[in-house]
This record gives sequence, C-alpha cells and structure tokens, in this order.
Amino acid sequence: MLVVSIFGWETWVNNQLPSFFMLTHPLIILYTRHPPAALPLATVSPNARTPIPTAAPGATYDNRLRESTPNEVLNNSYFVNIGQILGFSRYRDVFWFDLSTYNATDNVTQARLSLVWFYPPDIRTQSTTLEVYRPLPWDQAYVNWNNRTYNTPWNNPGGDWFDMNNVAQGIVPYASVMFGASALPDNRYYDLDVTELVQGYVNGTYSNTGFFLKARDENDNYIAFYSSDW
Repeated sequence: MLVVSIFGWETWVNNQLPSFFMLTHPLIILYTRHPPAALPLATVSPNARTPIPTAAPGATYDNRLRESTPNEVLNNSYFVNIGQILGFSRYRDVFWFDLSTYNATDNVTQARLSLVWFYPPDIRTQSTTLEVYRPLPWDQAYVNWNNRTYNTPWNNPGGDWFDMNNVAQGIVPYASVMFGASALPDNRYYDLDVTELVQGYVNGTYSNTGFFLKARDENDNYIAFYSSDW
C-alpha cells in the first residue's frame, strides 16, 4: 500500500512514516490502493527518518476568515487560526487540496489532515476543539468572513458548511481534535482523520470543495497553526 502526501512533499513506501518531520506546512496524507498515475514518486528505506521531497501534484489553498475584518481576503498569511480572542474576533479557515490525480474508482483507506500547532505560547482559559466540515464552494481569491466567491456572500456570515450527516450548519464533524486549556504548543503535527470526506471527493459523491475548519465553542479559545505560506 502506497502512502502519498497530496500536499506534495513526501512519498513513502511500505507504510513506513518518518519518526519526525522537517516541515511545518499543512499536509493531507492519503493511503490508497492505487497510486495516482500522474504523481512522480520517490521512495525511502523503511528506516529513513526524513522524507525525500517530491513535486506537488497540484495547487493547495488555505484562507483565514476573520470576523473583525469581514471583507478582507486573508490568503497569504504564514498561519491559520480558529476560535475566538475574547472581545475582539472569531476565526475560521478553509482549505483546499488538489485531488485530481486520483481516479473515481480509487479506494481511499485512510486520509489524514495534519496541522502543526504553534500558538499561543501560554495556557488558555478554555479548551479548543478543532472540527472539520465540508464547505460550500469558495474562491481563494475572494473568500472572507462575508463572501465565498466574487460578489457572492455566504448564506451565513462566517461560512456555510455541511456536517458528516449532510446537514447544513450541522454539528457532527467529519473529524475533530481537542487541545486542552492547560496544554502548550509543541510544534508537531496533529492529525485529523478525513477519510470519509476525501473518499467522497475522490469518487465524485461531492465536488471537491475542501475543508472548513472551526472551533466547536468559539469562546476565548484562540489557537493557530502554520499555513502553506510558512
């Protein structure tokens, strides 16, 4: 079974992952039964500790949505963020990875969205649960808190999404991970299992609109991760 990084830096064989990463960008790792024909492959030995870089198979986008500047497009920050800074703003994000090198018949046995948590450096008053949903289509050149594409607002300011049960603005995420209030950033990857959603994108059940990231409770629980622009 081949392990492929759709974000574009690492390809491993024999199901062996390095014990640490040199990179801090968001990744999406897919385990598939058939490698994408267009992806140039590089391999490492099972005992290798660092990945061999390979060319990205396609574009990757991540945009921040900031309530305090609702019409500002934030598509080139070195970080992405979720939660709320008390008395100031809420934050959400949209991500998109190119999956076009995969065939509709490919069986995605596992897909992980991996993010490096780096901020804030101090303990918080509230825990933060990061959740992943399926957004409505959006355009990275125009998306912000109020709008998803050019002159097209979200139905709900701050974003429109579908949950795992295909419920609009639902509360059952495709994946989630909790960061405790007393925990501190450790600059390592945190994984979200997005297998079901990615399989739906690959087989055509849904158009690939990427991932919508938000905190479950947006209450004094701001945290940030490195973005693809880091």
